[in-house]
Amino acid sequence: MYEMAEYLDATEEYLKEALDCYHSIHGVYATIDNYIIFFEPSFTVMKTVGKEELLL
Repeated sequence: MYEMAEYLDATEEYLKEALDCYHSIHGVYATIDNYIIFFEPSFTVMKTVGKEELLL
């Protein structure tokens, strides 16, 4: 959490509040562009892979 807050130039407290807010709006996860963001059981970001990328 510290490294993410530092990278975003925000406080850890602000980052936690923002993530809690997104969690209350989106639920367990949110899909944005080519990414899936999980809020439970821990904060995780995964990039989705298309079929054409699997063939490479």
